[in-house]
Amino acid sequence: MIGLADEVCTSSSIMPQKKNPDPLEVLHAKTTEVHSLLFQNMMTLKSLTSGYHKDMQQTKKTVINGFSIVLKSLKVMEIVVKGITANKEKMQEIIEKSGCLATNEVDKLVLEGIPFRQAYKQVRIAYNNK
Repeated sequence: MIGLADEVCTSSSIMPQKKNPDPLEVLHAKTTEVHSLLFQNMMTLKSLTSGYHKDMQQTKKTVINGFSIVLKSLKVMEIVVKGITANKEKMQEIIEKSGCLATNEVDKLVLEGIPFRQAYKQVRIAYNNK
């Protein structure tokens, strides 16, 4: 339904027609890295005693690293999103075949005066024959 710009994809080693969304795969891994930094801070802050917390200094580096990863990731996503193209014909085809408009079709028939049960059966048969 959508296409990514060639500039943000590589081809597959075995399927030359395939476009691998490399930036999205890397960003997926980066989320794990950010989560690990959060977990690292949570473990540092866990069970702190009252009083002076010199160990809190260790959380600054992870927070800065986390924000750095997120900001860089947003820049990458901006490039990816700007290059997205929509295949409207394919979207329309999928919508029509999926049955997600079946309720709308039943409602139209009911508004035309056809009893709901009959309209339901008519639309169900039509979708089963597609």
